[in-house]
Amino acid sequence: MYLNLSFEPGQIKEQARLLTDMGASGKNFPAVYIDRGSYIVDACMETGADMRGDGVCSLHIGRFSSLAENIRFLTDIDHDIDSVFQGEIEGIKNTDYKHRRKGQIIIGNDCWIGYGAVIIGSVYIGDGAVVAAGAVVTKNVPPYAIVAGNPAKVVRYRFDEETIDSLMRIRWWECPAEVLPTMSEDLKGDIYDFTKKYGKNNRNKEADVNGSPVAIMGEDSPIYLYIADWKEEYCTYPKVIEEYCRTFDNREAQLVILVRGDSEEERRRGSELVMAELEKYSESDSLIQLIDDQAVDTESAVINSDIIITSREGNAVELCSLAALYGKHILFGTDIPVFDEALYKNRKLKKLRREESAAGYINSGQWDKAIGEVTELLNDDPSARCLIMASDLMFKAGEYDSALSVLYRAFKKDPCDHEMYFMLASFLQEKNPDQAYLCYENALFFCDNEEDKTIINAAWNDLRERHEIKVTPASIIILAHNNVEETKKCIDSIRATCPADAVQIIVVDNASEDSTAEYIKAQNDMIGIFNDKNEGFPKGCNIGARAAAAGNDIFLLNNDTILLPNSLFNLRMGLYSGDNVAASGAVTNYAANSQMVIGKETSFEACRNLAVNINVPMADPWEDRQWLVGFALLIKRKAWDEIGELDERFFPGNFEDMDYGYRVKEAGYDNVLCRNAFVYHHGSVSFGKDNEKYRKLLEDNLAKFREKWEG
Repeated sequence: MYLNLSFEPGQIKEQARLLTDMGASGKNFPAVYIDRGSYIVDACMETGADMRGDGVCSLHIGRFSSLAENIRFLTDIDHDIDSVFQGEIEGIKNTDYKHRRKGQIIIGNDCWIGYGAVIIGSVYIGDGAVVAAGAVVTKNVPPYAIVAGNPAKVVRYRFDEETIDSLMRIRWWECPAEVLPTMSEDLKGDIYDFTKKYGKNNRNKEADVNGSPVAIMGEDSPIYLYIADWKEEYCTYPKVIEEYCRTFDNREAQLVILVRGDSEEERRRGSELVMAELEKYSESDSLIQLIDDQAVDTESAVINSDIIITSREGNAVELCSLAALYGKHILFGTDIPVFDEALYKNRKLKKLRREESAAGYINSGQWDKAIGEVTELLNDDPSARCLIMASDLMFKAGEYDSALSVLYRAFKKDPCDHEMYFMLASFLQEKNPDQAYLCYENALFFCDNEEDKTIINAAWNDLRERHEIKVTPASIIILAHNNVEETKKCIDSIRATCPADAVQIIVVDNASEDSTAEYIKAQNDMIGIFNDKNEGFPKGCNIGARAAAAGNDIFLLNNDTILLPNSLFNLRMGLYSGDNVAASGAVTNYAANSQMVIGKETSFEACRNLAVNINVPMADPWEDRQWLVGFALLIKRKAWDEIGELDERFFPGNFEDMDYGYRVKEAGYDNVLCRNAFVYHHGSVSFGKDNEKYRKLLEDNLAKFREKWEG
């Protein structure tokens, strides 16, 4: 049987009636429920309901989910592969199936199902999930997973585990219609800001939930009606009841258990078993037990009951339709995990156990078994730990490139894991000892385990004994003219993200009129230089560089910048990616020369969140450039000594960085833009306050640049 589906947002009442009409009327049609804000465009549901005639709901779509064209839902059409024949022979139909899938397809809230996808029941597509165009979904999809292919597999997750966990607690889609518009800007904004604002623990009614959707809805609002489709042979009801009672201890919800059975005796026995299980957790006076064809007041049950047991499917369908009209959110479960939160946690637990198993095999030298476990884990959004194990196994097998590729994937999971930098150093120590040196240094910086520090130091010392290391510390030259608070933030970021032994901080105060000089003098981990007048940017930087320790690289850094984790590390990795590299530059939110990777109006919090994904080691992130913007410019000492200082003709600033890049190229060296080194830049703190004056400055210095290089 085929049913064409097309619904637009706002049709909840019509959809609830559809559920009632198709299910409770006794027609051989699949019942469909589509919640508030969701839509389907020309989808098709193919069902075997005409063979069952039970009218049980086959398709449930949560709130605010979007389904594209040409999607096919295949429900309850499995053939009995254990019978003699599977179809129809000269009028003989094989309808006596021993095992039938119940066929309910559950699509959660805020999901996107792409064009031409095929969903084969019974499957559960978790909240926030994305199904790519043309994907064939045959298994459950975890919340916020992106799946693609035939059969569909997890490509990645939309957010990290902490963010997903926060979103699953917030459940913004549960807000009443009148509340959501007040959250418009938050919903359209940055995910970090949203989870920070609403992401406190809203499971506990006593918690300060700071305006979270659940708090807005009210403590006594019924939230869910769950259906657990039970049959004794599947034995899923104990877990369903346990999860229900555990999850909703402080939160009203309803649970409907539909007890199936081939006979009245089996249904009664099943109901008794369910009741016995419930007695372990619940003593609710509002528990209602419905068995077989018992007549009931379903409306009263929906309004007053916590837990409902029924073996009559017509009752279940009517209960669902009434609950929809009362604004309750419904999930239909079969032999799948009913609670999306439990599904997410169970997936994590299963992966953790498999990781422990793989680690045990590695430690005992059982390589084949370890490879088998790790291979399975790699196919399901592997954790950082799993990727580390996989990379280690590949490296031991001599697959250097594959090992490195997998390790780069691991950095995306946890860019501050010292073990990964130790491994990367091991991979690089023969290919590029200078980069290996930097990796060992970074491993020590992130490591808080004394035993591991001993191991890292031993490997680091061994590297220095076997190779001539050209890496030197970086002298960070910060030019300040007023804006003391910006300078403080900049210096604090250096202290927080850089190994102390790897940097020297030099602050040149260009005759500030605020408290900048007093602040610098109060610091004991930096060199302060105080000019009697504003010497401008080029000369001020040169003065600072002259105070740098002998041999140190020179890092020109604006005082209105903030270094983020691994900003300088990745700039140094770029600088030492080859002997011919003289300078490396960063990407940012505010700069010229196509070095911006996000808009200049983006908040610092959003930039910081972005940097978590950008500031990680990766394959070939270095891009050759003619020149680099000087807001965060790292220059190798050898090149600085050979090429010379910044050209002070470009007083008070602008075009001195472009000029330096041209001089680097003229000397036969390279400038590299590090696509994996993000530095936050406030922008126009010292320059640009007087637009007309700034425009005139640009014109004058451009003329000087052209005169030097064209004339």
